[in-house]
Formats: sequence, structure tokens, C-alpha cells
Amino acid sequence: MKQREDRACSQERIVSRCQLCCAEFEYGRHPDAGRYIAAYQISVCETCYRGNSEGWARHHEERLIAHLTDKCLRVPQRNWRGRLPRDG
Repeated sequence: MKQREDRACSQERIVSRCQLCCAEFEYGRHPDAGRYIAAYQISVCETCYRGNSEGWARHHEERLIAHLTDKCLRVPQRNWRGRLPRDG
């Protein structure tokens, strides 16, 4: 019984905020809650990630490009739809 209690207490709640829409999501408990996109060095909620499968919508571009500039990361070439690719 003690072992179960220790395991339950050791699970930390890690809350993050989507860097595009500012929604909060929790890492760990729900694996589909959010994603880290290494090429952009950002964390996004699953709603933003799934909703932009063909590239980031124009209303996210200003925030995304500002983030890339701040991190000294290159802005990737636009895809066939004229959008910044979702996964960099």
C-alpha cells in the first residue's frame, strides 16, 4: 500500500501554456494534451496542432515569427499552401 501512495505522490502536474493560442494544457496525464515542436522550440496545445495540419494559419504567423526571431531560429520556407509548415 505504501508503494502505491509513493507513486501517486511522485506524479507531478506539469501545466504549460500553448505558445500560439495561450490555452493551458497538462503534460503527462493526457499524452494528447500538447506537443513540443523542436524545430520551432515551442509547446502547443493539441487543438492548435491538429487544427493546423496543412501549415500554420495566418493568424498564428505573427506570434510564431516573433518567437523564431527572438530565439534566433530561421523562418522556414512556406509549404505548397503558402503557410509555414506545422513541424518546421
